Amino acid sequence: MLGIAPKEGVLMGRPSKYPPEFRERAVELVRASDKTVAAVAHDLGINDTTLGNWVKADQAERGVPDATGLLLLTAAERAELTKLRRENAKLKVGREILKKASRYAGDPFPGRPGSGAGLNCSIGACRWPSHHVWSVPAVLAEAS
Repeated sequence: MLGIAPKEGVLMGRPSKYPPEFRERAVELVRASDKTVAAVAHDLGINDTTLGNWVKADQAERGVPDATGLLLLTAAERAELTKLRRENAKLKVGREILKKASRYAGDPFPGRPGSGAGLNCSIGACRWPSHHVWSVPAVLAEAS
């Protein structure tokens, strides 16, 4: 069958005015005859672009490459790609929000020894970027 069945909660475009059986038979006529898509469409009384789209979708479902030799996406693949693009866009927005929030929610006491900003600690001593050395007890006393 051409296309995919809509899932619950998925918004679809307007319903086709042609039943699926008619679409399938029209595509079969194009494949079985030596007539062009335009000629078959004229005989059936439908737009040639519409029939061409149906033929292209059928070729994608059957795995037939297009004129350039590339495989077209099936309806299921297009739906998945659309879903992944939406999800990617949401993740990008979320990442940007987190980046901006981290600028404001960083160190609550910037520059204070023992606050974590620029502090490199080892077991024996802590060295602040100004190269002062404190013992662990002095750092703990300073932090409290």
